[in-house]
Amino acid sequence: MIRLKGAVAMRLTAPFKRFGEWSFLIYRNIGWNGKVGEGMNYFWEKESQTLLMAIDQAMDTETLRKIHRKLPEVAGSLEKNGYSPTEITSRMGTWHDAIFRKVLKLAEEKFLRQGVSNLPRYCWLVLGSNGRREATFWTDQDNALIYERGELDADAAEEIIATLAKAMVEGLAEAGYPLCQGNVMATNPRWRGTLEEWRNRLKEWVSDPQLDHARYTMIASDARAVAGDAALFQQWRTDFHALLGQYPGVLIKEAQRASYRRIPLGPFSRLYTEVHGPYAGKVDIKEGGYLQLVESVRLWALRFRLAESSTSERLKGISQELSWSIEKEEQVWGALDTFLWWRLSIHAGWEDGLVKEADNHLDPERLTKRERSELKGAMKVATSLGKEVHKCGDDWDASVG
Repeated sequence: MIRLKGAVAMRLTAPFKRFGEWSFLIYRNIGWNGKVGEGMNYFWEKESQTLLMAIDQAMDTETLRKIHRKLPEVAGSLEKNGYSPTEITSRMGTWHDAIFRKVLKLAEEKFLRQGVSNLPRYCWLVLGSNGRREATFWTDQDNALIYERGELDADAAEEIIATLAKAMVEGLAEAGYPLCQGNVMATNPRWRGTLEEWRNRLKEWVSDPQLDHARYTMIASDARAVAGDAALFQQWRTDFHALLGQYPGVLIKEAQRASYRRIPLGPFSRLYTEVHGPYAGKVDIKEGGYLQLVESVRLWALRFRLAESSTSERLKGISQELSWSIEKEEQVWGALDTFLWWRLSIHAGWEDGLVKEADNHLDPERLTKRERSELKGAMKVATSLGKEVHKCGDDWDASVG
């Protein structure tokens, strides 16, 4: 992505084919941190309020699903008005959140009609790309739940909460969010509990950082509250960071693994493509760069006890903590934008995300020379960050030892 500097900051993408015609995008009035200038907020507010009103007025999950299908069209309007990929996914996070809250409201109303009036205090969390506000139009579910029993006994509270989680997960599926294949959902007892249960669970994970426990810890670290009692999440997050400070081994081990994540870029910047299967000849940009960048930024953020869950917000904090140069910041921001841009572009071509398995593959032969160069550049940044965080992990280990 080319950046044009001047009185009004601009970025110009490489030419690409859209609807059969060659075009390019200009991102106007954007700072190095990905923020769109004030002059563009009017457009955002108008589009957002229209969509949020439609979500709020929806009477059932089928209506929400129809609204969900409109997200690519609305995001396309943001694109045409100069929003960067980071800004677009952040905006879409607001709309996804609104759909989640509406589904939960519908589930609660159903409970009331069935005579359940003693619903415990709870907080609904989103994880994964939704937790980081980086989800595209179509994303599967990654969620969790915290609750407080109140005056209910343990079994009664758990029964009500388990039923609510089931209704919520089923409602989200009806609204266009497929079930998580890894079962990271509040219907799984591993991903719901009281604050005490969560505290014990998190302690088990971070104090014994074997591979599964480390993976669960990293998944949990992207948690963000979207509905219910936010105070429960605030206490949960305080407990989580306190445990990481007490048991830093999980961060050390994950940091030391960071440079071993496979990125399909070989000597002389050669792109390695899939050899077999339905994606033969293609490159997976999610597993081959995007996630590596996200993981490196996440580990630094956790090390510095940053509360933010999005990669973009975490970047602001760690760039200060690590005293990055403006050039380094721009390189990392550019890499993040590149990965998000291609994920948005791929997913925008889906008529309905429910009918296809999640796909993040690109055919490098169909890219222009400049597009390949930008993709390789983003992969190099992800590789470099992995090596840096690996070295930091060794330093963290030495300091603990």
